[in-house]
Amino acid sequence: MSPKHRLWIDRIGLLFILTILAITFLRTNQYWARMLRHPYSVDYGEGPLLHQARVLLSGNTIYPVGWTDYPYTVSNYPPLYITALAMSSTMFKSELMAGRVVTLSAAIASVVFIGLIIHSLTQDLGASVIAALIFAASPIFVRWATLIRVDMLALALSLLAILIAVRFWSTTWSPWLVTLLVTAAFLTRQTTLLAATVAVFVWFLSHDGKKARAFLLIGGISVLGVFTGLNLVTRGGFFLHTIVANMNDYSLGRVLPMFTIFALTMPILIAIALSEIGGAVIAKRPVMMLPASYAVAAIGVGLAAGKIGAGYNYFLELSVVLALFCGTVLARWRASGQKTLPALYLLLAVQSVILVSTNYTLFYSTGLDDSARIQLDKLAGLIEAETEPVLADEHLAEVVLRQGQIVLQPFEMTQLSRQGVWDQTPLVEDIRTGKFGLILVSHPPSSHSSNAAQSTHWTQEMWTAIVEAYEPEGIWADATIYRPMAIDAQQ
Repeated sequence: MSPKHRLWIDRIGLLFILTILAITFLRTNQYWARMLRHPYSVDYGEGPLLHQARVLLSGNTIYPVGWTDYPYTVSNYPPLYITALAMSSTMFKSELMAGRVVTLSAAIASVVFIGLIIHSLTQDLGASVIAALIFAASPIFVRWATLIRVDMLALALSLLAILIAVRFWSTTWSPWLVTLLVTAAFLTRQTTLLAATVAVFVWFLSHDGKKARAFLLIGGISVLGVFTGLNLVTRGGFFLHTIVANMNDYSLGRVLPMFTIFALTMPILIAIALSEIGGAVIAKRPVMMLPASYAVAAIGVGLAAGKIGAGYNYFLELSVVLALFCGTVLARWRASGQKTLPALYLLLAVQSVILVSTNYTLFYSTGLDDSARIQLDKLAGLIEAETEPVLADEHLAEVVLRQGQIVLQPFEMTQLSRQGVWDQTPLVEDIRTGKFGLILVSHPPSSHSSNAAQSTHWTQEMWTAIVEAYEPEGIWADATIYRPMAIDAQQ
């Protein structure tokens, strides 16, 4: 095959893949637009963060020492995203819209940073755009890009740190700015520190050992200083909420099925990454040091998903890894004029179709329909009309938005009770006496196990008290509505 023919095949293949991914990105944008306008929460974790933002705006601490009185809530994360959420909520009519705009802005920035990282490594614009769009098409990214969660802001900060390290490693100021960004990522989500630190350190080490040592020293002092300072200011509350309260039960059996589903969604990208790691070790390709080192740390973060309550957000870094490998491999094959380049384009096309079909099944064609909206309207009306505190295990955000705060995070407090960190007796007694106007149960014990003690959201004692003192009156938006029984009925 002549060089001219190879050039045309390369251009056609590149255009073909870019077209598929660009169409996917446009379809994803339509889904995001619907999410931005949606007036209700779509994730359990959104409620606690909205509550914490309100607490922060009121001038109170989000890391109280111990749980001796209401509200029984947990602030699992450092304060940076919560601060951004609190500040943005003053600029929008809807707190949900404010949080989603913050998250989506960080998500789009992450896509851009991935493209710029690949371009800095390879100088290949086409490969850079494909790598960025491949990441944007990953189902985990599509889902988390509009949730009021800390993950996207933390990822964006960590990717910007890596970009600065790659692009400006030779400058004297790069270790300082990279340290600032890595520390900011840590102040957003604790686990983000691992992948970013490993990738940046290995990159600096492969180019300038002095800068690598400076980064570790400055970074260590910075993170330790920030952690110690926050812990002192909160009188130990920061450690209690972000470390102790996160030490939930772990099982490898929980994470293995998640890894399997992840692999089935991105089989070709994983195959490319695995083959590239082997080739990079043999050929000693310096450009592969970054994705290879990032991959090691990302696997460690992914394994942490075995913690009870963890989700696919622990696989975001792994999705980044696959995009980085995709971009670097494609750039090298294009530069060397590989005869098998058309096969690579074909494989990437197949992978793109898998991602499109997965997103269509999970997101594009589902959710946010009129029937669900009607049920959520009804549920919101019930909460807003209630003058007494409301407990909920899924619709916490609706409780925050309609009642101003939440008095219980059932999942977190259930785990703390089982760890022996929190005494649930006062809460259980209040349930028995009908203190709460409504209890909204989306996760009854029977949905998890025949043994109520294995429910993730309610302890055996809580559930027994609910059954004894409350009666169901209907189901709205998958939540069973419990109201207090009349006193004579309890007797």
